[in-house]
Amino acid sequence: MPQVDPNKSESLKEMLEKGAEVSPDDFAATPEDLKSKLQDKERELAKHKAELAKIKEGQEEEKVPEKEVVVERERTKEEPTEDEEEQKKIAEAKKVRVKQAVADDIAIIMDLDQPKQVKVLVWLALRKGVYHAFDVAKGLGSPYLLDEFHDVMVDEMRDLMVKKGKIKKLR
Repeated sequence: MPQVDPNKSESLKEMLEKGAEVSPDDFAATPEDLKSKLQDKERELAKHKAELAKIKEGQEEEKVPEKEVVVERERTKEEPTEDEEEQKKIAEAKKVRVKQAVADDIAIIMDLDQPKQVKVLVWLALRKGVYHAFDVAKGLGSPYLLDEFHDVMVDEMRDLMVKKGKIKKLR
């Protein structure tokens, strides 16, 4: 059987798989061998310490600023959170768009005669919703038109609104 050379870098498992005989004498070393190995290891350690010191010096020169610690103060009930502020901005933007849509519809309807205005308001109620049509009617500034729109919506359009699902039928 082949003898084991303790200086080779084979693993014990590899040596045993090859069928090498392992005896305690194979790993016995003289004091001189041990001293020379110790000196080699000490030199390697000194080399690694020097490299580590260089790396640390380089890091000190290129110090990365430490993370800022942000301390949040407690929020009072009057102060909105960021999400609430964003929701308010979205709601305001929607209001502006709705106001613009109402203003656009008012500009279109304003030039029509009153019976046609009522018909267009009913059409708006069916397409864009009753609230939108009501805002347009209010924006036209005519109490007569608002009353007529109400009468048509209540008297003639109720069944159509129920049928289209715009309002629910009461029992």
